[in-house]
Amino acid sequence: MERQSPLFLLTPWGRICTGEAWFYERQLIRELGAKHPLKILGRKAVALAELGSTGDVLYLLPDCRFAQVNLGFSEYELGEWANFEIYETYVDWMLAKMLPDHIEFFELDPWAWDNE
Repeated sequence: MERQSPLFLLTPWGRICTGEAWFYERQLIRELGAKHPLKILGRKAVALAELGSTGDVLYLLPDCRFAQVNLGFSEYELGEWANFEIYETYVDWMLAKMLPDHIEFFELDPWAWDNE
């Protein structure tokens, strides 16, 4: 049986099982150009979760921070690289990214509701 990340996730984010993690970890290494800030950390990053089919993947970095990386599923030209954001804690990422994605997915924003 596959082991899953113990992280709490809200839709549309989904867990990446350990059997699938190698694919995302290998793709991250492929997409990091020689001068990418994640180049050294990315070699030991662990893929934890993905955002549907957007290419956004949450990684745990070896220094215990989290990185959300937008994978393009191609090899970048020199000087180009995958877009990413670093978060000091899982809670920082949850509040900045996962919760807004969840609200947008279910159209839960009360300011957007029609009060008629």
